[in-house]
Amino acid sequence: MKFTPQHIFSFLFALIFLSSGSFVNAQVEVSSEEKIPLVPVYCGPEWGVSNIDKHISYWIAKNNVTVEQYTRFLNAVAATDAYQLYDQRMSCLAKDYKIIRSGISGHYTYAATYDTPLTSITFVDLYCALRFCNWLQNGQPIGNQDETTTERGAYILDGATATHSGFFTMNENGAKWFIPTLDQWLQVSLDVLGDNMSLWSDTIISPLYFLSSTWRAYSIQKRTLFGSYGLSIFANTKDRILGFRVAAPVANEFLRH
Repeated sequence: MKFTPQHIFSFLFALIFLSSGSFVNAQVEVSSEEKIPLVPVYCGPEWGVSNIDKHISYWIAKNNVTVEQYTRFLNAVAATDAYQLYDQRMSCLAKDYKIIRSGISGHYTYAATYDTPLTSITFVDLYCALRFCNWLQNGQPIGNQDETTTERGAYILDGATATHSGFFTMNENGAKWFIPTLDQWLQVSLDVLGDNMSLWSDTIISPLYFLSSTWRAYSIQKRTLFGSYGLSIFANTKDRILGFRVAAPVANEFLRH
């Protein structure tokens, strides 16, 4: 078949039309190591003291972990999803994105659609967030969920979940990536904190055995007029308004914007 200029024009018009919907369609592939933009969090606050005169306490990601980043994570380590990093509700109940899982265990793949490149991942519990940090710490490798990918690195997990052997230890001297503690979150300015989503902290509380054996942790929320505050929730909670953001120590050598 001979292609005329009219054919080419029609084809390009169809592409423009199909890409003009509200969702960005993206088959997110496993790719080379991604740099995460960071902004400084200063010690304080001290009123009337400029940031130039303050000391940096730690670095925090400029944005919440996005659907695109998390889908890359799933494609890297969740061909067999031993620790439920994927939640079925990501495919149907999230407000502004979908992650679809295809295939069978051992061969799972994940594809995402989302409103914008900065759309935040949700339906993740605290241990999903910790495993994401370990994956970053280990150089974003491809493989099963084990000590080389998700179980060791910034945190020692070794199979820990919120409901079974929920204890974890942070690699205090070597963690390049971590989830902020509640105290660290309370240092973050409201303009950095962003919208009113709930975001995980790694401040964990002993289980309330008379109610449940499930571990509890704190998330941080922003109150429009009154700053930020911590909310105690179950560490295995997954919700459409609950996401996470990663942080890094002052000595982190990664990209900072």
